[in-house]
Amino acid sequence: MIAVMTDHSRIVSALSYIPAHDRDMWVKIGCAVKSELPDEDGFSAWNDWSQTADNYKENNAISVWRSINISGGIGIGTLFKISKDNGWQDTGAIQILTTEEINQRAAERAKRDESDRKKKMTASNNAMKKADLLWRAAKPINN
Repeated sequence: MIAVMTDHSRIVSALSYIPAHDRDMWVKIGCAVKSELPDEDGFSAWNDWSQTADNYKENNAISVWRSINISGGIGIGTLFKISKDNGWQDTGAIQILTTEEINQRAAERAKRDESDRKKKMTASNNAMKKADLLWRAAKPINN
């Protein structure tokens, strides 16, 4: 009998095959997990895995997770590929999504992308305003 694994348990299973100590890999895996599970479940899975590294720092994990852009181009397939390269065998049944589920996920992703875009625009506008204020307040240097 093949056990049907949820996306979350497949992700946790795959994570267990990847060492968490390399920072570049750690961030890449965070991006992959967050692309599929952008909520608390995703952070929990990634953070639990992160704690297996001897250089784990909780504040760093929280900060990096918050900074990950889910529309950054790294998807869950990256996690599964790296895990398979490290010996993981996906024994879970593949979940076939209905058209409704596909559309719902696409709408949720579009909503998150739009929210990210607005946050970046706000941050950019704030930076421009601050730069303008600093420029206007600057005094010439007398040689």
